[in-house]
Amino acid sequence: MVAVASNGQQGLQQFRREPADLVLLDVFMPELDGLETLVALHREYPAAKVIAMSGEGKEHDFSHLDCARMLGAHSALPKPLDREQLLLIVGGMLRGVSPDTDNS
Repeated sequence: MVAVASNGQQGLQQFRREPADLVLLDVFMPELDGLETLVALHREYPAAKVIAMSGEGKEHDFSHLDCARMLGAHSALPKPLDREQLLLIVGGMLRGVSPDTDNS
């Protein structure tokens, strides 16, 4: 099953009702941004598997994706997402294989 939330607060509420095997988390969201959501999610569910994603450019020395990795995201991907790369990472994570977290 796939569940969708339009902001971090809704995402946390959805996860509390029915924890997911994997979370795809956008860094930039309304109400509760992705980094705040990631911190709250890992505080309540330390084993939650998270892939962070962001459309920010690569010109930044320290990006939001780097920050997401430091806060516990298992992988961090730039948008637009590469479909095949995403499928490989998701498949590996669901099988318990650690992803290469330097994907941006």
